[in-house]
This record gives sequence, C-alpha cells and structure tokens, in this order.
Amino acid sequence: MKIAITGATGLFGHALVRIFAEGHTVFPLGRAEADITDGGQVRSCLEQLRPDAVIHCARSEERRVGKEGRSRWS
Repeated sequence: MKIAITGATGLFGHALVRIFAEGHTVFPLGRAEADITDGGQVRSCLEQLRPDAVIHCARSEERRVGKEGRSRWS
C-alpha cells in the first residue's frame, strides 16, 4: 500500500512514517513537499504521488487569542 503522511517532520508524523515504512511504501510530506495552507500545492503533490491512503498529521501554524487573552492553537 502507498501511504502519504502529512506532518512527517513532526513528532507524531515522524513516528508514523517509521511504523508504516516497515510494510508499506511511505511518502513522508513536510511543509516543503505539501504546505497544507496551499491547497493547490497539496492537490498537485497527491496527484503526482497517487497514494492509496493519506494520513493527515500536519497542523496550521496559525494561533488565535481566546476571550481570556490567552494564546491558544486554532
């Protein structure tokens, strides 16, 4: 099975790459390969790779400030 993993440079994504690489063809995708804030880039990347499955582990860098004034991840 061909598996694309977004966020592959992060802690969780990197661990999944190592686990799935033992029995599958894995495409580790970091921001350079597929910036999730750029839909066109992600679409182009996935159309080129043609994976059987995508595991999405990436997150946006955008942060928001809540009503309490504390910073929190969106």
